Amino acid sequence: MSKMFTLTCAHSSTNQTPMVHQIEEMCETIQKLNGELKAKDKTFEEKMAQLMQDNEQQKECIRQQEEHMKLVLQHIQLKNIMPNPFGPLSNGDDVVDHCTNGT
Repeated sequence: MSKMFTLTCAHSSTNQTPMVHQIEEMCETIQKLNGELKAKDKTFEEKMAQLMQDNEQQKECIRQQEEHMKLVLQHIQLKNIMPNPFGPLSNGDDVVDHCTNGT
């Protein structure tokens, strides 16, 4: 019986060695893939952070443009509502001349 046990152990240990080797290779592959995934995840997070920052800058730029357009529209509306006390002008020089002449 002990002879059979020895053979059985020897036989199972020879079968286990390739299996253990395969498991070790799989663990190494998993560790390698995890490392690659972490690197890609970090790169993805950095890209997302940059996109969020760019988006905020674009929002601010659009907000400033909207404010500028509101001011321009208000100016145009006020200019159209208010009568020109100097009459029709060909250019801005008439206003300066009119103001400096005291008329």
